[in-house]
Amino acid sequence: MAYIGNSPANVGNYQIIDSIASSFNGSSTSFALASLGTTITPAKSGQLLIGLNGVMQQPDDTGANGFKVSGSNIVFSSAPASGDSFWGVYQGQQVDVGVPSNDTIDTVHIKNNAITADKIAAGAVVADIATGGITTAKIADDAVTADKLANSINTDINTGVAGNTTANAALPKSGGAMTGAITTNSTFDSRNVSTDGTKLDGIAANANNYVHPNHSGDVVSAADGAMTIQTDAVDIAMLSATGTPGNTTFLRGDNAWATAGSTSASDLTSGTLPMARLSGTLPALNGSALTNLPSDVTVSATVPSSPSEGDLWFNSSASTVSTILTKAMAVYNGSSWKSLTDVPVQASGGTEATYSGYKSHTFLSSGNFVVSSGGTVEILIIAGGGAGSNWHGGGGGAGGMQLYNTTATEQTYSIVVGAGGAGGTTSLGSNGANSSAFGITSLGGGRGGFYSTTVAASGGSGAGGNGETGYLNGAAGTSGQGTAGGNGVTGHAGGGGGGKGAVGNTASSANSAGDGGNGATNNYRTGSNITYAGGGGGGTWGGSSAAAGGTGGGGNGSHSNNSYAPTAGTANTGGGGGGNGGQGNNTSWAAQTTGGSGIVVIRYSTL
Repeated sequence: MAYIGNSPANVGNYQIIDSIASSFNGSSTSFALASLGTTITPAKSGQLLIGLNGVMQQPDDTGANGFKVSGSNIVFSSAPASGDSFWGVYQGQQVDVGVPSNDTIDTVHIKNNAITADKIAAGAVVADIATGGITTAKIADDAVTADKLANSINTDINTGVAGNTTANAALPKSGGAMTGAITTNSTFDSRNVSTDGTKLDGIAANANNYVHPNHSGDVVSAADGAMTIQTDAVDIAMLSATGTPGNTTFLRGDNAWATAGSTSASDLTSGTLPMARLSGTLPALNGSALTNLPSDVTVSATVPSSPSEGDLWFNSSASTVSTILTKAMAVYNGSSWKSLTDVPVQASGGTEATYSGYKSHTFLSSGNFVVSSGGTVEILIIAGGGAGSNWHGGGGGAGGMQLYNTTATEQTYSIVVGAGGAGGTTSLGSNGANSSAFGITSLGGGRGGFYSTTVAASGGSGAGGNGETGYLNGAAGTSGQGTAGGNGVTGHAGGGGGGKGAVGNTASSANSAGDGGNGATNNYRTGSNITYAGGGGGGTWGGSSAAAGGTGGGGNGSHSNNSYAPTAGTANTGGGGGGNGGQGNNTSWAAQTTGGSGIVVIRYSTL
């Protein structure tokens, strides 16, 4: 529209702000500002005109109301809702002042260094410099180069012209001959020519034609001075080596004479070559290298047939044959082939015993197994058995039982033997303690539950269930170590604890508790089988006979309402304790429900 009076000044750098409405979500308050994709950074909030849903927003640099700016972001005092509309204008700070009037800008209003050579009309400044107005003080050192001198001046300097006395007296830049005498009242290269020159007067003509003399003998030379040592010219006396030379010594790389080893060929066949003469790694043997062997030595890729005790066999196969590694020597011990690298283990610790080509170390309590020479060992690890229940409950689970083979190295191994779970004096007993050796752990047996408050516990083998509804189930055992306990029967008859060899038996009636699960046998200790890790028998309030503990140290359960006490698990078998079928805590029978302690046995071949 038209204006009355002067029109508004064309001020500022107005820019439409890119819409940020798509980022509104009802929780975010800060949004980046841009115009046509380029980030803008207002100096203050008053430079922005902002509308939300058509309503102008108050600029407030404190951020308490409306909006404020932070760098290149706008920050609303409250989060715009999703779907709100947005528009904005950025009012720049620069002002278009138009075209200044003539003669209105003086030097005060021109910024320092603002006018460059590009802004000065060609020839405008040169025309204003008065003749002779530039003195040598205004010319920088070395600023005038040959390119800025007249060609005639350069020519005079190069050739030396008559009349130009300065140039004519100068030395040529390159080439040409110098004429006339050279005099100086100083020195050349720090030398006084007048004094030092007299030293040259006595040098005869051709004095610089030196001829190098030739030499003959052990070391000869040519006219060019090259020296050559003749063959066989250097003898022992000329060497600077340490030590004494002789017919039994040799010169080592460190310039020292050293005594050589045996020089007799007989030493290589008579068996007297000292081991000190053999150094480094000897080459591997193979079948083709073994010749002229005794008749009791066989080189073959298969096991020799009908061997006798003491016979030797070299396995020339590219793979292991009958446990003998490829390219290895073995000896027949009367029953099997043994690699000559299988040196018997040397060790100490525990109770030691030997039998039938084996040595055993039995640990009935924790201790150390000390290996002075390593090799293959076999290990039996049994944890402590769990305690039986102390009220209408099942037998304790047997301690976990594991067999393990490994290679023992020269070190000390800690052996841990777990105790049996203690019987409860007022309520629950406890699980058996873990046993461990060579990094392998067997878990303690689970303890029996408690009437109508606590279920049976799992472990190496699980305990038998209680004789009360809701608590009847036997507990689980650990795979590879034991089995589960048997279930109880409502009416106060508990289930048998699990054993290594069999699960605990379920109670058959209110008057007949479940027997403990049987254990398993092992011969590492003496060479004869011993049964370990039997579950404890369950307890019953009624009945006329006790539930039997499992073979392998499981304790018997009680019966007839405390008339017959339960029995504890056998020590060092890992057997579970028998369950107490009585009604109420019988503190005097706590020891009778205790599980048997564990055991660790280590054995190895002595052949």
